[in-house]
Amino acid sequence: YITALFQMPPALASEQKVEAFLTALAQQDCSAATQGQAFNALVYFYGTALAKPLENVDALRAKSSLSASLLRPDY
Repeated sequence: YITALFQMPPALASEQKVEAFLTALAQQDCSAATQGQAFNALVYFYGTALAKPLENVDALRAKSSLSASLLRPDY
């Protein structure tokens, strides 16, 4: 995330920076779990370390690699 921040305009709001980073992860075909982990880490960082909770983050979501048949076992 820090590396990505250096490539972003400083005038962007924190939420926009997080959205851009998470969207880039999804576009690079990272797993949904990886993107979720990054999102949760950033929410914690902004809320706890910076005391500036994120308001509304609307990023492109990575697709889950699990198929529906794995999620619902047949009985």
